[in-house]
Amino acid sequence: MYQLFVLCLQITVPSKLAREVANTDELRLLMNAAYIAGLPQCQGGLTRMVVMDSTSSDKARDLARALVSLGFGLSYIMKDGFNGWAEAELPIVEDAVEYNASAGAVLGDELEVIAEKAGEFVTQVAQPRVGVPLLGGTALGAFAVYNYHYSLQYIGALGVLLTLANKAASYSSPQEALDDVRSTF
Repeated sequence: MYQLFVLCLQITVPSKLAREVANTDELRLLMNAAYIAGLPQCQGGLTRMVVMDSTSSDKARDLARALVSLGFGLSYIMKDGFNGWAEAELPIVEDAVEYNASAGAVLGDELEVIAEKAGEFVTQVAQPRVGVPLLGGTALGAFAVYNYHYSLQYIGALGVLLTLANKAASYSSPQEALDDVRSTF
């Protein structure tokens, strides 16, 4: 379950500060990104940010890049902006004033997604063609870790055998193999 948080920002740069900086548009962009990053709903490095404007301009892309520079690596741009969202007839709630989500509500949303993914995983593992090899591989891996010294010996012996088999397969005839062995000794 995802919730859309729409925030219309137009932070103005004070004229005194605007004279001190070379690029007021970039400063305004970074101020917007910093404001968004400071919202309680946006705390945490795993927060997904979907940035959109009314159409699909470079402003949304620039804001998403600014959010990534502030540590929000999960920042995305909505293709065709909010108008594209509306044309796709995706849900829109009008006259909503603010998004009040406590830490518990956000955690509940995340747990709901995790539980759904875990249910899908359990359903797949319950199938014999998936569960049996998974169980066998897990048991074999646990045995190998528990008896690591024997596992390393078997891996070494298997490596030697594979090297010998590869060398034997490289000969075109038995006589060539015999000549190679005689030249070695």
